Amino acid sequence: LSLNSQDVSLILCQVNALLSQSQKHQDEFQCDTAANVKTFTLCCTLVSSLLKHHPKQLYGCASVLFCVLSTLWKHAMHGMHHQQVDILASQKRYELTRVFEALSIHKQVFKKHVVGLLLILIDALEKGVSPSIKQSLMPSAFSLIDMCSKYELRQLNILMSPNGRPFFSTIFEAYQKLQYKGQF
Repeated sequence: LSLNSQDVSLILCQVNALLSQSQKHQDEFQCDTAANVKTFTLCCTLVSSLLKHHPKQLYGCASVLFCVLSTLWKHAMHGMHHQQVDILASQKRYELTRVFEALSIHKQVFKKHVVGLLLILIDALEKGVSPSIKQSLMPSAFSLIDMCSKYELRQLNILMSPNGRPFFSTIFEAYQKLQYKGQF
């Protein structure tokens, strides 16, 4: 299948519209349904497939891609103020982590856009989440942090609110503990 940047951009716009409809349904029932999770999973699979098979076309429409990624991120964090982590919500966060891992292969191209996704996370953490939900978000956060250079981390530090700094600090410290440090 041959796609150009315009085709990929249109596909991503449709994914965003689909996720918006799914979010309205989720808001209506105040919980994740199996249909919402299936829609979310299919959208994640489509974005991962585009990252794998059509990366050069995505480079031309990075802003649309990150609009979809931010919608996926917000969708996965929906209902985080509830104190329980249900299986459906955990499945969504797992699928999103897989997308972010596929994105990290292209970090030289997309690293400057990751700051916005991390700011969404920090904003959500400021509003309050349970430790179990925070833990389920860590793999996704680590994938995003791994894409950042020192410049993006400085930019993130400047853009985040003073109340968000302690939240990011704990995430970043946990990320640094997990990094491989070779023996020399």
